[in-house]
Amino acid sequence: MKQPPADCKVNVIAPPVNFKVGRFTRNPVRLEQGYESGVMSGEYFITNYSLDSIQSIQRV
Repeated sequence: MKQPPADCKVNVIAPPVNFKVGRFTRNPVRLEQGYESGVMSGEYFITNYSLDSIQSIQRV
């Protein structure tokens, strides 16, 4: 979002800059590594943010 509303909070979960999986990757080992990396990043986000901050995001 280039110009989110003032009361909008955006949390970006993105792969690291050295991420080896691209749009045309077909290597199953790399794809699995990419999938696992995404799962771990999502779990990290969920476990490291308080319930209050998650609820405030849902209220927006």
